[in-house]
Amino acid sequence: LDRVFDVAPVTSCGCTVAFAGLTVTNGSANAVNFNAGGAIFIGFGTTASIADSLISSSAATTSGGGVEARGASLALANVSFQNNRAAAAGGALRAIGDLAITGGGFTANEAEFGGAIALAQG
Repeated sequence: LDRVFDVAPVTSCGCTVAFAGLTVTNGSANAVNFNAGGAIFIGFGTTASIADSLISSSAATTSGGGVEARGASLALANVSFQNNRAAAAGGALRAIGDLAITGGGFTANEAEFGGAIALAQG
């Protein structure tokens, strides 16, 4: 298996992306796709929102088992993260950049650092 969504994984797109009403499950980040962002990877310069969605049972060999937002601005509204895992940081979510969360929840996500969320300054 591979990651489900890639948004600007290599170069800065300066784009805006909105996801809503999704169920994203069984994504996998490995050496082929930067080892980060099992279900969704959001890259540099992207403004992204995810609403009314479930991200579950995804994994990363380093960080962001569910979602990795690297150098992006990310807004989450009513997003549930369940059973995601990362070997290092952010079992559910790793964010480097702006992050806003309203509603939703985090259940049974695992990582060495930040079982639910790992934050870093961008």
